[in-house]
Amino acid sequence: MALITVNETCISCGACAEVCPVDTIKIVDKKPHAVSSFCIACGHCVAVCPVNAIDNEKNPLSAQKQIPDNITFNEQTVYYLLRSRRSIRNFKNQTIPQDIIEKLIQIGTFAPTGSNAQGVSYMVVSGEDNIQKLADYTADWMEIESKKGGLWARYFKSAVDKYRKTGKDNILRNAPHLVITLSDKRNSTGPDSARFALTFIDIYAHSMKLGTCFAGFFMMAAAARHPEIIRLLNIPEEKMITGALMLGYPKHTYNKLPSRNVLDVKWI
Repeated sequence: MALITVNETCISCGACAEVCPVDTIKIVDKKPHAVSSFCIACGHCVAVCPVNAIDNEKNPLSAQKQIPDNITFNEQTVYYLLRSRRSIRNFKNQTIPQDIIEKLIQIGTFAPTGSNAQGVSYMVVSGEDNIQKLADYTADWMEIESKKGGLWARYFKSAVDKYRKTGKDNILRNAPHLVITLSDKRNSTGPDSARFALTFIDIYAHSMKLGTCFAGFFMMAAAARHPEIIRLLNIPEEKMITGALMLGYPKHTYNKLPSRNVLDVKWI
């Protein structure tokens, strides 16, 4: 199969060529043609065609689902979904069924990635024992770093002292699950792609009445490849942890919208 094929229903509108981000498709004799084999498999050319006349071997028509006609994106609903999202640090002692977590993570795969490289993989850590070990190992790393001095030293020491003395998990918040993203070390866009994916997951979780919070302390320790964390999770040498999100059922319900600082924007 050629990179693209075009059937007789083509109306020569040129939309496929116009949306191609790498200019591989050109209109020749009123029909689209691939002028090179370079393609990032975004599928735009197939998705934009109003008559389903074009197919692409790297992202075929058969793999692209039609947006249902009865689906509408209400501005107010989306506004309040985004506006009402909060970081959840108190979770019910209740695990989420695996099929729900898988559905949640699947939405992360649709987040944008540089040049459509994708390359984000996931790990889900569950169970009180595993979460406790990761929190302990993160606290160990923070304690080591606090003794070195530096920008985070005082904050790390305060957080670790609280963790050790009170027994309250202020690192992973006794979350039932921890969703971790990984990327190849050679993938320069891996960390950004992971953040986009986790943000998709974060917002979708809110719509499913699940709670999330980015695991900042753990992410720092994992990015530094603290040996105990790498060992427990069995992270390959060629992979790096690029993000982590605590996940569970919220213990409390919030009835007010978050407030923020006054918008700071410059118009040019």
